Amino acid sequence: MEKFKKILSTAVDKIKGLLGYKFALPILCAVLALAVVGTVAIVIATNGSNNQEEVTTPVEVTTPAVTTPEVTTPEIIIPEETTPEDTRVAYTVTVVDENNAPLSGATVQMCVGDLCRLPALTGADGVASFLFDPDNYTVKVTIKGYIYEASYTFAEGSTELTVQLTKIPEETTPEETTPEETTPEETTPEEVLPEAPEMKLTTVKVTTGKNASEVLAGTELVKYLNKKGITVADDGFPIHISINPSLKEGSYTVESSLGADAGMTIQGGVERDVLFGVYKFLEEYAGFRYFTYNLEIYTEDDVVITDGVLMNYTPVIGPRRLTWYSVYHDGYYWCLKNGVNFGVSLSEEQGGQSLNYGGDWFVHTIGKLTETTYPYPDYCSNPCLTDPEIYATVLKNVRAELTKNPNINIFSISQTDVEVWCKCPNCSKIEEEEGSYSGVWVRFLNKIAEELEDEFPNVTFDTLAYKHTQKAPKITKPRENVCIRLCSITCCFTHAIDDPNCTRNQEFCQDIIAWGKICENIHIWDYTTDFHYYISTFANLFTIYDNMQFFAKNNAVSMFPQGNGQGISGEFGELRAYLLAKLMCDPYMSREEYSNHMNEFLAAYYGEGWEYIRAFIDKTSELAANGGYKLDSNEAETTPVCGQGIYDHPLTVITRQEYLDNETYFDELWANALAAAGDREEYVARSMMQWRLTKLYLHPNAEEAQKLIDDAKAAGVVWKEGNPNVQTDSDLSLSPYYWKYGK
Repeated sequence: MEKFKKILSTAVDKIKGLLGYKFALPILCAVLALAVVGTVAIVIATNGSNNQEEVTTPVEVTTPAVTTPEVTTPEIIIPEETTPEDTRVAYTVTVVDENNAPLSGATVQMCVGDLCRLPALTGADGVASFLFDPDNYTVKVTIKGYIYEASYTFAEGSTELTVQLTKIPEETTPEETTPEETTPEETTPEEVLPEAPEMKLTTVKVTTGKNASEVLAGTELVKYLNKKGITVADDGFPIHISINPSLKEGSYTVESSLGADAGMTIQGGVERDVLFGVYKFLEEYAGFRYFTYNLEIYTEDDVVITDGVLMNYTPVIGPRRLTWYSVYHDGYYWCLKNGVNFGVSLSEEQGGQSLNYGGDWFVHTIGKLTETTYPYPDYCSNPCLTDPEIYATVLKNVRAELTKNPNINIFSISQTDVEVWCKCPNCSKIEEEEGSYSGVWVRFLNKIAEELEDEFPNVTFDTLAYKHTQKAPKITKPRENVCIRLCSITCCFTHAIDDPNCTRNQEFCQDIIAWGKICENIHIWDYTTDFHYYISTFANLFTIYDNMQFFAKNNAVSMFPQGNGQGISGEFGELRAYLLAKLMCDPYMSREEYSNHMNEFLAAYYGEGWEYIRAFIDKTSELAANGGYKLDSNEAETTPVCGQGIYDHPLTVITRQEYLDNETYFDELWANALAAAGDREEYVARSMMQWRLTKLYLHPNAEEAQKLIDDAKAAGVVWKEGNPNVQTDSDLSLSPYYWKYGK
């Protein structure tokens, strides 16, 4: 009995330390009650659809108990590798001005010799933080308008550095005088430095290489310059567009010369890169914005170029995919204009996809590769990966698919979407050695990748770090031709992944850092909506900024933020898709730049009342950051939660009471936005559906519910993953939580 009391006391102290005394005893009582009753709740969450056109909900499967016979075949023995102990330390660089005021937006790089790590930008506090192995680092700091040295060094043994910069003074020449009795007073005029040469484009002569993508890029450049009043003429300013194989894939450059050999070049590393370069030049120098497939704007300013390198882009994140519905139109030109380069059917003329998985081999493939006869191989149990027959079958089928489709450059050998995996002695031994079942998968994948690398040298072999394989192995490292795709399905999405105060995100945060230490080919599958409540407010519009930087800092080289691909959004889907595309192309942009992108979109999309909608976004994001409560089947608040997951009730983090407290304010914001919308009324009314739906959770009303359902159907707005419509036999006098949803 005394031992039990001690355990109980320790548990209370642990819970109190995490959540405070207010919640410690209720939580412990709930746990004890569950233990007595013997009730176990098993919740299996899916990681979403792999279909780029339509997101589907997995079929619920009841899997009979599996008995694994004793394995008599020899164990696959792979030489053990050892992972060095993590010795990384935190370095901080603080950048201030001459008055010791923090400077935000300074670019900071940590270097050893000529080798520099990826840069970071200082925040509002002037601080840039790094987590690196200890070394003799020098620091490079650059910021426009300030004088900075070539490098700065840490004091011996220190991991903190403050760099003080001085503003560049205005350059003037002091007044000179000669003695009064000999010469009248003379003054030297203030020295004016010559401005960089510049030119206003009025006419152009565009030439291209013979490749179809080069020709298309030239056609697009002329089309958009014509909108600015710039015409084509034989004696116009020369612009040449071409592929430059010496550039890295994903890169482009724009250079101009205003001297004797005047002209401009736009070059890309591969076919689609010349198109990216053209569209980005038009964005930066001609004021074009490509907000949605049917909403583009441009400024009335002149197109003025200067002499020298205008743009020089190399991606931090290479392959970039989106599955928001708004990207699936206009022949995928929106994707080209905004840097989305895989997961959509870009034509040969458009340069094709950066990653080609070859049809049905994108994810959850092990069932098909093992020739499982179950009707839904994506949702069958995972096989024994130490069984030589399984290995031989998978190897045979992978080789056959790669031979049949030589355009495949990445192939997924990945677990099914069912949390059932082999626990035979061989698999269990590896899991114990590695500290994670991911070790079983990495060893299996490494062997196939090694077997096939000479036959298919341009293919990367892909697998998941997902649910029971999320944690990195302790011993085995992925080969160079293997990539690890981490899935953030378990996370809170209203806090940054590296937010130290978000308990729900701590495990995934540590896992991605651990993977980043043993693999330089990290792909991210992120989640950017609530798949059970598409229309409800999902307050992640600031979280996605923080997370994109975190992913980039931890070796993420490819991004897939999954969203609502089934229908048009009744929330902020179009805005979110645009911002995600911007972030994938430039994960290290400043918060100010990100806010400007958001404001530009809001102003163009929602009309003159856009600031009311920005106020709604700001306030709901603020409320969501406070955390909330899990809701039971009666919509009653139960245990506290840190933030919102991708299947959580809409009142989880912005609580019922918080919505009630702000109801009048939110009513006024949307009413004012609608009144000022002008010809953007359709867009405002559609995004306002999220607030109308929230009010039905607060005050169920059958008449208002039917109006919302009718309006959503007319606009093409869908309700939830796999079940896009409200069933006609729903009781609309109840909260929307109790409505019936289906095809």
